[in-house]
Parts: sequence; C-alpha cells; structure tokens
Amino acid sequence: MDDLAKKTLLYDFYGDMLTDRQRDIFEAYYLNDLSLGEIAEELLISRAGVHDNLKRSEKALVNYETKLKLIDRYLDNKKIMLQILAMTENNDENVIGDIRKIITEFIKNM
Repeated sequence: MDDLAKKTLLYDFYGDMLTDRQRDIFEAYYLNDLSLGEIAEELLISRAGVHDNLKRSEKALVNYETKLKLIDRYLDNKKIMLQILAMTENNDENVIGDIRKIITEFIKNM
C-alpha cells in the first residue's frame, strides 16, 4: 500500500477523532490536492503552520491505529472473506467443511 493510500485509510477510520481544524487541513491537502501555500492562504496562516498541523494530524492517526488496530483487523477480515469467496467458486462439496472452519475462526477473532 502506498503512502497516500495508507494516510487516507487512516483518515477514513480515525478522521473523526481529529479536531475540526486538523480535518479541514488534512482534507484540503490529501483529498482536495491543495498545496501547503494554497491552504495557508485560504486559512490565513503560515505555510509552516499548515505543515506542522499536517504532521501532528498524521502522527495522531498513526497513534490511533497503533492503539486500536481497527485497520489491521479490517484488512485481516477482508483477507478471510476473499478466501471464503474464492473457495465458493469451486462448487466442491468438500469445501463446505473448510469454509465452516474459516468462519468459526473468524467469529472467534471478532
């Protein structure tokens, strides 16, 4: 996963935990593709202030994931669901037992 995709995924999961100002700057920079200078001009702050705010926001998002691990769980669950989906394409009767094992393990880890 590239850096931008990782940051936007972090924002999708934890963006609501940022301050309004942090959200505004993060969205302007990463989602609306504005430059630091454009954001600074719009918000009447320095370019360095925008940069510092972005870095604090990014650090906060990473800290939330480190503590809560919601993205890790999401990606693990997605992997399991894709595995089950692939197994159902075979129409093999023996696969049902394997699917039951995966689902049982999935439920235990929820």
